[in-house]
Amino acid sequence: MRTRPITKNTCAAASPWTLGNADNTKNNDAGGATRRPKSELNQTDAVVSGEYAAKLGEQLTPYKGDTINQHTLSETPGKTYRLGLWATLGKSNDDTPSTLKVQVKSNLASLGAVSSFSQYRKTVLSETVDAESKEGGKIHYSGSFIVPLDVDPYAALWVAISQTDLASGSFAYIDNVTLVEDSAAVSDVASIAVTTQPTKTEYAIGDALDLSGMAVAATMSDGTPPSSARANTRSPSSTRRPPAKRPSR
Repeated sequence: MRTRPITKNTCAAASPWTLGNADNTKNNDAGGATRRPKSELNQTDAVVSGEYAAKLGEQLTPYKGDTINQHTLSETPGKTYRLGLWATLGKSNDDTPSTLKVQVKSNLASLGAVSSFSQYRKTVLSETVDAESKEGGKIHYSGSFIVPLDVDPYAALWVAISQTDLASGSFAYIDNVTLVEDSAAVSDVASIAVTTQPTKTEYAIGDALDLSGMAVAATMSDGTPPSSARANTRSPSSTRRPPAKRPSR
């Protein structure tokens, strides 16, 4: 398993994150990533120690917005990844619990070099998590996804994290964003096909099922090559079943 932070805690460098509005993130193309957005919560009321990402709030200047975004993330097509983060959500702008939204989108290799958020068209992860109340609170998020096979591996993903219902004058804090290659993940089976029929295909009444010679192939959801297996050739019963009784006259 390979773990790495998405952000680097180096204050001299420009942040890889940009701030924007959750409903119009493509405007981040013209946004400045010249000042590091940072949570500040680690310094006073730590969520957890380590990397911090951003403080969200519409009153922030000159960087206004309720979402942080990062694209041009290089990942391996067909691999499973897990995204994790800590968030301290602000007040909700309605009577429902404060909501964290996490999205991951992928680009298409056919589009060539990626230079804008709008080139990421396929959603591979989109989830929301509610705090306990409309006053917000501290929550942890963890979710996994499979990188599609048709991406440019050098600019595969765009990650967007937001509080979609952040109230005016309130702030949210995003910390410790990590992306983990989950080498232990088990892919789902997308389909199963019989590639070789069993040797025995005709049965008399009372015969036990015999699957000798039958082979099946499974295609996995992550696009890995089909795996073949011979069927279990043991009959459900080692003895012939007695013939069915004739109804009495």
